[in-house]
Amino acid sequence: MQGAYLTAAVITGVVFGGGSVIFPDVAEGLGCLLGGFCFSMWFMVLKPGGLITTTAGKAIFISTFTAAGFALYVSHYTRTYGIIGCASFAGATVIVIGIDCFSRAGLKEFWLYIWSKRKFLPPTMFQNGSVTNIAYRFKHRSISAS
Repeated sequence: MQGAYLTAAVITGVVFGGGSVIFPDVAEGLGCLLGGFCFSMWFMVLKPGGLITTTAGKAIFISTFTAAGFALYVSHYTRTYGIIGCASFAGATVIVIGIDCFSRAGLKEFWLYIWSKRKFLPPTMFQNGSVTNIAYRFKHRSISAS
């Protein structure tokens, strides 16, 4: 499974990297969108179960931060700073998710839980019908599936 993550990352990187060479302005705009999305997800994982609990609230929250990231790209006064900030959050997210692919701390699964995609979660993530509190598991170092 970890090889699949690596393959998906490499292929995506090659495709979007090649596209960014041909269309640099589009790539900068998409980078700001991605940074806004990643920034919103950093906020969403601050509280066990997600910062916002309703589906509509989550969609509005994520869309707002994504649009705010892109808004930084629109003006040529804020474009450079927006790209720097958004690329930083996107890069930090990629590093954390990449480490999680091999450490199995559960952040990828927590994102799926926040997005209410329980059918994609492994059965070991559930105890008594609810998802295991990943922050608690990480804090107490009982990361392995029980």
